Amino acid sequence: MTPGSKRISPTASIRDVEMIEELISSGDVHKKFIQKLSTHARIDISGVSGSLTSFLIKSAFHQTGECTLVAAPTLKDAEAIRDDLELLVGKEFVYFLPESGKSVGQEALTLLSFRSQALNSIQKGTPVILVTTFGGLTEFVTPPEKIIESSIDILVGKEINLHDLKLKLTDIGYESEKMVSRPFDFSIRGGIVDIFPISFEHPVRIEFFGDKIESMREFDVVTQISRKHIKNIRILPDLRLAIFANDGASGGILSVLPEQSLVWIEQEEKLELLNEKKSSLDLGLLRKEIARFRGINVKSFSSKDALDFCSLPQSGYGRSVNALSADLRKWSNLNDSIIISCENEIHMERMNNLIGEKDVLLLPIPMSGGFHLPSANFHLLTDHQIFDRHRKRRSFLSFSSFSAPIRHVAGIKIGDYLVHIEHGIGKYRGMEKINIQGAMRECLKIVYAGDDKIYLPVENFHRIQKYKTAEGITPKLNKIGTGEWERLKKNTKSSISKIARDLVELYAKRLNSKGFSFSGDEDMQWALESSFPYSETEDQLQAIEEVKSDMEKNYPMDRLLCGDVGFGKTEVALRAAFKCAINGKQTAILVPTTILAEQHFMTFKERLIPFPVNVESISRFRSKKEQSKILSRLAAGSVDILIGTHRLLSKDVIFKDLGLLIIDEEHRFGVRQKERLKEMRLSVDTLSMSATPIPRTLNFSLLGARDLSNINTAPKNRLPIYTEITSLEEGLVRDAILKEVERGGQVFFVHNEVKTIDKIYNILRKWVPQVRICVAHGQMRPKELEAIMSKFMAGEYEVLLSTMIIESGLDIPNVNTILVNRADKFGLSQLYQLRGRVGRSDRRAFAYLLIPPAHKLTETAIKRLKTLENFTQLGVGFNIAMQDLEIRGAGNLLGTKQSGFMEAVGYDMYNRLINEAVEEMKKSYGIETTSTFKVMTEIDCDIDAYFPETYIEDGETRIDLYRRMSSSITVSVVSSISSELLDRFGPMPNEARNLLELTNIKILASALQIKSISIKRSTLTGLIGNSDNISSNDEFFKILSRTNGIEQYNISIKAGEKTYLQAELDTNNTLESASSLLKLLSSSINLNR
Repeated sequence: MTPGSKRISPTASIRDVEMIEELISSGDVHKKFIQKLSTHARIDISGVSGSLTSFLIKSAFHQTGECTLVAAPTLKDAEAIRDDLELLVGKEFVYFLPESGKSVGQEALTLLSFRSQALNSIQKGTPVILVTTFGGLTEFVTPPEKIIESSIDILVGKEINLHDLKLKLTDIGYESEKMVSRPFDFSIRGGIVDIFPISFEHPVRIEFFGDKIESMREFDVVTQISRKHIKNIRILPDLRLAIFANDGASGGILSVLPEQSLVWIEQEEKLELLNEKKSSLDLGLLRKEIARFRGINVKSFSSKDALDFCSLPQSGYGRSVNALSADLRKWSNLNDSIIISCENEIHMERMNNLIGEKDVLLLPIPMSGGFHLPSANFHLLTDHQIFDRHRKRRSFLSFSSFSAPIRHVAGIKIGDYLVHIEHGIGKYRGMEKINIQGAMRECLKIVYAGDDKIYLPVENFHRIQKYKTAEGITPKLNKIGTGEWERLKKNTKSSISKIARDLVELYAKRLNSKGFSFSGDEDMQWALESSFPYSETEDQLQAIEEVKSDMEKNYPMDRLLCGDVGFGKTEVALRAAFKCAINGKQTAILVPTTILAEQHFMTFKERLIPFPVNVESISRFRSKKEQSKILSRLAAGSVDILIGTHRLLSKDVIFKDLGLLIIDEEHRFGVRQKERLKEMRLSVDTLSMSATPIPRTLNFSLLGARDLSNINTAPKNRLPIYTEITSLEEGLVRDAILKEVERGGQVFFVHNEVKTIDKIYNILRKWVPQVRICVAHGQMRPKELEAIMSKFMAGEYEVLLSTMIIESGLDIPNVNTILVNRADKFGLSQLYQLRGRVGRSDRRAFAYLLIPPAHKLTETAIKRLKTLENFTQLGVGFNIAMQDLEIRGAGNLLGTKQSGFMEAVGYDMYNRLINEAVEEMKKSYGIETTSTFKVMTEIDCDIDAYFPETYIEDGETRIDLYRRMSSSITVSVVSSISSELLDRFGPMPNEARNLLELTNIKILASALQIKSISIKRSTLTGLIGNSDNISSNDEFFKILSRTNGIEQYNISIKAGEKTYLQAELDTNNTLESASSLLKLLSSSINLNR
C-alpha cells in the first residue's frame, strides 16, 4: 500500500474484499491453483493459514460455478469458515450443516434450522456452499426431495383453503397456539394466519380474503407487529418427525450432492480421527465417496505433490501495541501491503487511535484468522488475535423469540391478587360483561374480605396492579369501606419519606460538592479496552460510557451498577479504575469477602500486566508484614488500585490521593461501614455494584437521587443450559460428575441442610471415589470456609458439596455442571440463581434438579420445576424468577423495615408511593423533578366499548391490551395500538373502535385537568379540576370565544362549588365528536398561553 493511502473504511464494501482477493491472487501459486481447478481432479494444497482458506474456497466456488461442500475437522473450524464465507460470498449462498447432538432450547432449534435450510438449498438449482464438520460427513441426512415433498410453498395471490392449510401444517410438525412465539408454532384468527417457519428468524403473518392470500409479512414476535412485506415463503417440515427417520436406504451428505459438486476437505489427514469417535466407521469407504468428486484436500504439512502457498499464521503480540507497531513499521518500510481486520466500527476506531502507521488499511471485516502471505508481500491481521480476544461467534440463529427481551405482559390469572388504588388488595375472579347504564362493558371482577365485590371497567385498568412481592408471601385481603387500606398507605408513605429525604439530601450535597474532573479517554485507555478478551454487550458498553461520563463531571459520581454474576460488571469497574490511575489518582475497591477480594485481585492483575498500573490486595491472605509494606506504598502513592474487604475502611489505611471508590455488594456491609461509606461518597467518585437486580421501575423512582446502570444481557456465545428434572440415583449422579471431570471441569452439588450434608458427602465418596470432593456451608468458621473455597477455585477439588452459599457471588467459569438435591424445596428465583452459577463460558453446561418421586411433590413444586426445565433462554419463566429477584434487590437497597411495607401494599403500590415521596422531597429542595402530575379522568359513557371475544378470543391477550390502553398517556400511543390491532386481528368491530376513542378522550381530558367526563345521549358533561391551563372561568370563556369551530358544540359553563363544562355532540359520531372538541380546546389553550 502506498504511503498516505486511506487508513479507515467505515463499511466493508465489495471493493474492499476484491482488493484483498487481488493481493492474494497476485502470486504465482494462486495462478497455478486456478489452473489446476480446471482439470476436474482432486488437488492437494498446503501452507494455508488463517482466513486464507476462506478466500481460496471463494475462488474455487466462483471458478467452477458448482455446488461446493466444505468439511472441517471440528465445529469451531467449520464455524470460522462459515462466518468468513458469509462475509466474502454473501449469506444467501452459504449454508451450515452441523452435526446433530445433545442440544436443547435455542441451540436445538438452531441446529435443526441450519440442517433444514442446507438440505433445502441443494434443490434450489443455483450453486451454493455447504459447510460441515468431519462428523457431519458421516451423519444421515434426509433426502432433499423428501423435504420438498413435505414443504408448503405459499405466495401472495395464491388460493389455499384455510382448513387444508391447518391440516397440512399439523402433518409436518407445526402446533396450533393462541399466540406464535417460537419455531413450529402457528395461530389462526379469522382470516389471519401466523406461522413461525423453522427456516425464518422471524414469524410470518398471512392475511386471507376468503381463500386468496392478500398479503404476507414478517412480524416481531415480541411486539407482534409486522416488520416487512414478503412475496413468498417455503415452510419446511420438522425433520425430527418419524417419516424423516433413517430408513437404511439413505446415506450422508455426500450421497445427495449433485455429481458435478466440488468437495473441499480441510486438514485432510485428520479424517483418521473419525475412527476414534466412530469405531464402526469404514474410513476407506468414506475416502472413496470423497474421491468421486473433484475438489481440494488441504494438508497440514507440505509435500512434493502438494501446491504450497507458504503462508504463515498471524504473529502473536500478547496485547502489546509496541510489538505490533514495530512489525507494522518493518513491513511498511518494505512496501508490503497491510490490512487489519476489525470486528466492528468501535474496535476499528480504537485501533485507529492506537497505531501510528499510515500505510495500514483498517476494515470492519471480522475475519476469523490473520495470515502472512510472503509470495504476495501481504499481511492480513485480525484485531481479536492481536489482543488475545475471543472471536465473536455467529453460531446460532437469533430467533426473535430468544434474542429479544420479553415485553411485560399483565399475566393476570384467576386467583391472582390485585391492588386497587382506593380499595386495596383483592382477588381476581375473572372477566364479565356487564350492562352499565345501557352500555356493555367488559369488567374485572375483584373479591375482597367479607366477600365484597367490585366490577372494574377495563378502561379504568390503570387503577389496579398485580400484587407482587417475594415468592411465598400471601397477602391479607382488605375490607372495603373500613379505612384500613388508607391507613396502611399513609403509614407506608410516612416511613418512605425518611428514605426519600436521605436520598435527596445526599444527592443535593453531592451536586454542591467539588469533585475531580477526570480527563477524556487517551491512548492507554483505548489499548486497555481493545485488550478485553470478549465482545462487550450493548448494556455493558452503555454502562461503561455512563460511568466514564460521570467521572469527567466536576462533582462526585454516585452510580449503582446492577447485573448478574458474570454479566461484565468487573470489566466496567476495571476500566473506571484504570481511567482513575492514568489520571494520577488512586482507587479503593471494597468487597464483602476475602475470596471475592482475591478473585478481583487476580482479574485486575492479569488484565493490567501490560500497563504501568500497580494493583495490590489487602486481606487475610496477606501477612501483617506484607500488609504493612502495601500500606506504606499506598500512603506514598505507589499503589494505584487497592482491593480488600472492610479492612480498607480502617484508620491505618491512608491513601495519598483517593479518586475513586468501588463497592461490590454494598448491602452486605454493616451499619458502621455504611456510615463511613456515606461520608466518603461526598468527596470521591463512587461506583457501587450489585449482583441482585434492582427493578427498573424503582430506578425511575430514584432517578436524579442516585444514578443507576443495568447490565441485563448475558455475554455473547453463552450456550443454553441443559436442564433435567430427575431423582437422586447413583448412575445419573456418577455419570454427570465424571462427564464434567473428564472434560477438565468442576461440579457444584447443592444440599441445603447442614445437619445431613456429611451423609451426602459419604454417599458421593462411595459413588465417585476417584473424584476429590470438598464441603462448604455457612456454619463453618470464616477462615476454614475461605480456605476450602480458595482450593476449589484453584482446582484442588473437582466437586464442591455446599449449601445455598453458592447462590450468588463467585464467578467460576470452569464449573459447568450443577446438581441440586431436593430441588422441590427451593423457590423459582433461588433455582434460577443456582442454575446461573454454571454456563458462564462458551462450554455446554448441565443442571440436574434432583427430586423425590412425583407423588410426594406438591402441585406448586411440580409447576415451579417444570417452568425452570422449559426455559433455557429469556421467556415468561425468566420474568417470574426476575420478579422475585428484583423485589429482593429492592429490599437490599431500601432495608428490612421497608420490605415489610412492600409485602403489606405490594411492590407496585410501594413503588408508586416512593415515587411520589421522592418527587415531593425534590420539590422541597428546589431540585428539578422528573414527572408532572396529571389528573386521570374518569369516563362514564352509554356506548358499548370493549374487545369482543369474536375479535380477540384469548382472554390474556385482551387483558394485556386493556392494560396497555389504560396506561397510555398520549394519543400517538393509542394510534400505534390501533395499527397493531389491524395488523394482528384485522378490521375492528364497532365496540373495539369505541374503546380506542374513549381512551383518546381520557388522555385529552386528563391533559386539560378534567376530573370526569360523562357522555350520555350525545351530550358531554365534564367536571373541571384545578388547572394550570385554565386559571379562571372568565379566562376560559375568553379562550372559547376566540376558538374557531367551537360554536358547533353549543358549550355552556356551570360555575359554582364545582365547575362543569357541557357540550352537544354529533349524534352520528358521538365519540369522534367528543375527541375533536377536546383537541380543539387543547390547541386553543396552548395558543392563548
